Amino acid sequence: MKLIRFKTFLKEQVQATKRVGIEHLSKLKPLEFLELCEYFKNDLKGIISSEKIKINLKIDGAGLRFGIDSNGKFFIESSSSGPQFDHGAFSNYTKNKYGESNPISDSYDDVFQSLKQYKPLQTYLQKNFPDGVKLFCELLYTPLAKEIEGKLQFLVVKYDKANLGNKFSLIFFKAEDLNGEQLKNETEVFNKLKQLSSSDIVFDDQQIKYEDIDINYEINSFYEMLEDYDDIKNVLASRKSADKKTKQAIISIIEKAQKSISSKIIQTKFNHRFAGDEMEGLVIYFDSSKVVKVVSDKYKSGKEEFNKEYQKGK
Repeated sequence: MKLIRFKTFLKEQVQATKRVGIEHLSKLKPLEFLELCEYFKNDLKGIISSEKIKINLKIDGAGLRFGIDSNGKFFIESSSSGPQFDHGAFSNYTKNKYGESNPISDSYDDVFQSLKQYKPLQTYLQKNFPDGVKLFCELLYTPLAKEIEGKLQFLVVKYDKANLGNKFSLIFFKAEDLNGEQLKNETEVFNKLKQLSSSDIVFDDQQIKYEDIDINYEINSFYEMLEDYDDIKNVLASRKSADKKTKQAIISIIEKAQKSISSKIIQTKFNHRFAGDEMEGLVIYFDSSKVVKVVSDKYKSGKEEFNKEYQKGK
């Protein structure tokens, strides 16, 4: 078998998904944040409600997509691999590049084989998606986790062992057709997949139910601090030295508001079995063009430590 790069490997029927990062609410550009605040104030009336706004729990795992093509052929895809239709594709790639496989590529091969051989899943996919489907999720591969005080740590966050599959867990956040269009019955699809969970393979989704988040105080305080300034958007867009001092003052007010609103959102009360004493953060879907994330302070510090340890091991 001729070995070729992931980017060109078996992509005729299913196109690779381009990885798109989600911006931190606290790192939005000033003009983007102003636009979002106008949306908060005028459209949401200062209330982030579960009836209008979907919020997902960020899962601290590895990106994975899987599904079937228009011919019913099963595939999986990592964040950078493109669709893979054959068992062993991931380990073959690492063997070809580095001379040997590694636990991560082996885990993707194991996930491929386990899902392909799992009849309840394959029956559901073949019956309900004749034109193909791609399911987006985070992978928590149990054998690669580190056990700490009865919990399993995959990267930074520690998860309750009882909630995880013996082999792996897949937590969904999006479902698309092969044209890249989000499925209208996405929630129904996720609920059905959750029913197919077993002791070895756990399916769940990342959507949470939460209490309404009232950010009127934060929004009103923000606009009150801006009352002393005129022509704010033009000043922020200006490169004139005469506007520099005023521009920096406005940016400081924006940064303070970004921090206070992010803090208010991350402290909301919600229930999800993969969120315990700690979590990575939340993804807020205001609409298709307004998607932002907020990350917990505990995760930020934990990620910094993780990165330091990772650099030591390189």
